[in-house]
Amino acid sequence: FGYSELSKRVQYTTDDRVYLFLPLNHVYASCYCYYLSLIDGYQIYLASSTSKIAEELLESQPTFFCAVPLVYQKLLDQYGDQIGQAFGSRIRFLFCSGAPCPKELRSAYRGLPMLQAFGMSETAASFSIDYPGDQDEDSAGTIFSNIDARIFDPDEQGVGEIIVKGGNVFLGYLDEQLKNCRLSDKVEALTKTLNQKDDAIARLEDAKNQLESQ
Repeated sequence: FGYSELSKRVQYTTDDRVYLFLPLNHVYASCYCYYLSLIDGYQIYLASSTSKIAEELLESQPTFFCAVPLVYQKLLDQYGDQIGQAFGSRIRFLFCSGAPCPKELRSAYRGLPMLQAFGMSETAASFSIDYPGDQDEDSAGTIFSNIDARIFDPDEQGVGEIIVKGGNVFLGYLDEQLKNCRLSDKVEALTKTLNQKDDAIARLEDAKNQLESQ
């Protein structure tokens, strides 16, 4: 699920701690919070309620936090210019995924270690994550170097569907009714050459997690 590529961006130790409020039946939480703890041995602080996220962030003092843009926006609404105080004194990384992150929201978190990620259940979580220090507030991260990705049928602006191939891609749907469906996301790839994966940066143009029948 992208462990080797994630390790190029973030290194975890047994001293790390994640505050987990996301449901574990979602691939975002299960892969990037729970499964990684089994590999790296960090602690998990389970939220008692989504209504207590702000309170328990300060109580748990996490070193990294995974959330969707809506949660980051609610924390920003609560803390305003003091948003850096929302995560305690030990925070090292803020992962943002699950939906497109507005540029204005990312700008408000400038100076904090936010990493934008992009993926879906069918790709076993993310296949594109920022590197620490990336400043492109429009990007959805850098595509993993061990993933083959290209833009299918791009328009004159380079916008089209992203086609992904790699060991993280699922084998197929269990339900036969979904067998002939495909998941579509419109993205824009901004890169000198998409084959040079270190320069492959994905930008969400109109993300739409929807199944389109063939």
